[in-house]
Amino acid sequence: MSTAWISQTRETIPFEQSSQFTCRNWGVDLLRILSMFMVVVLHVLGQGGILVAQVPFDYGWVLCWTLESACFCAVNCFGIISGYVSRAETLSIRACFFRWAQVAFYSVLLTILIGVIFPNTLSVRQLLGSFFPVATQKYWYFTAYFALMFFTPFLNQLLNMLNPQKTDHLIITIFMLLCLFPLLAGRDLYYLRGGYTFLWLCALYLLGGCFRQRHYHNLLSQSFLMLGYILCVLITVGSKVLSTLFHNRFQYSMAQLDYLFTYTSPTVLGAAVFLFLLFRNISIRRIIAIRMLKFCSPLSFGVYLIHTHPSVWNNLLSNRFSIFANYSSLLCVILVLLSAVTIFFVCILVDFLRYALFHRLKLT
Repeated sequence: MSTAWISQTRETIPFEQSSQFTCRNWGVDLLRILSMFMVVVLHVLGQGGILVAQVPFDYGWVLCWTLESACFCAVNCFGIISGYVSRAETLSIRACFFRWAQVAFYSVLLTILIGVIFPNTLSVRQLLGSFFPVATQKYWYFTAYFALMFFTPFLNQLLNMLNPQKTDHLIITIFMLLCLFPLLAGRDLYYLRGGYTFLWLCALYLLGGCFRQRHYHNLLSQSFLMLGYILCVLITVGSKVLSTLFHNRFQYSMAQLDYLFTYTSPTVLGAAVFLFLLFRNISIRRIIAIRMLKFCSPLSFGVYLIHTHPSVWNNLLSNRFSIFANYSSLLCVILVLLSAVTIFFVCILVDFLRYALFHRLKLT
């Protein structure tokens, strides 16, 4: 899973004066934080072993896959926000280095800590590889975003040259070419690997830049945007129900149905767009709320780095929550959300300590 949170050129923990708060769209920061929480929910359900432990078509199975569908657009939200907030036409090597330093810090530290707790999981090759998180693809999203950072100045120059009509055409082209055509063909036409690629992240970045220039959110009501998001979620979970039904009863697999549950799916991208426009319209003016957003937003990247580190992922998250599938449907969902909240805020606290250390070392 950047991201949008990576696109911040520096960490902004110290609070500014209240007069400066009103200049920023804090609804987008709220979506950044919510999206990171949604990513944690996805991982509790998936890597935690809950989805595979559920009996297909039971109430619990339907509820959990509905929750999965509702959160599945989170990664696309990050990519869109990245393009929306970034305007720089020059590359900041300093910012790239500091972000890489944060990734390398967790890559090395967590490899050693988990290796001490689970000695059989640590090898010399893993330890050496942890010092090179991009080369070893420790985090697929950051690996893709690391490449994107070097292209953002050129992409921003392209976006700044587009007139409103060309901007609309670019949005339509991305949707038709990268989402709709592969769905109709039932195959990965452009080798986007379901969205786990640098190319898909570039497409999301361009969409975010287009939304910065075109104020679609002013043309659509909040209720329309919410209904659009809900409809996309229902179509996505419906595709999962039909796909499972065809597979279990008829031993038949329909590629189009499976494709709808990928990041490049029209419904998953649509859910992300509706959610982004919805939160872009949210006006947050209370100083205490803004202070909370200002504190959590730059730290949310640390949540991703900590809980998706391969050592944490394989030793601490793998099938740790599958027991929730034994409880009632509603209780299972509640436990998933509580577990995600716990993971999220523990990681926020840990990254705040990391930030304090980096601030002392002047690495922010």
